[in-house]
Amino acid sequence: MIPDFQKEFLILTLGGIALYVTDYQVKTEVLVQRTLLCDGSSEIRLLPAVPCILRVSGTVPQNECGAYLTALQTALRTHQRFDTEFAGMQFTGLQLTEITGTEKQHDKIAVLSLSLIGGMEA
Repeated sequence: MIPDFQKEFLILTLGGIALYVTDYQVKTEVLVQRTLLCDGSSEIRLLPAVPCILRVSGTVPQNECGAYLTALQTALRTHQRFDTEFAGMQFTGLQLTEITGTEKQHDKIAVLSLSLIGGMEA
């Protein structure tokens, strides 16, 4: 079997907003509590999983960036939750925590970066 590594377009859909994603990062973790015992050994206990963090960067036409930022700002301000599938993963209750829009003066493409926090289905 030969794997096919051709890049496919990933789209993150948040309600009525669709963002073509160029880069993404998912962080999911379980915190660990270490207790030092009297005999010098340590006991490790896994704590409940913390919500996962999804960070994405994507491109939009520069003339549409303002509309994207306005819609995303509304979702951020109202703490809107999103259930979505992205890159083969199912996310539940994602909420925006950060939005960054970057435009260059003589470029027709703008870059949007989003941070979201929520749950990820197993």
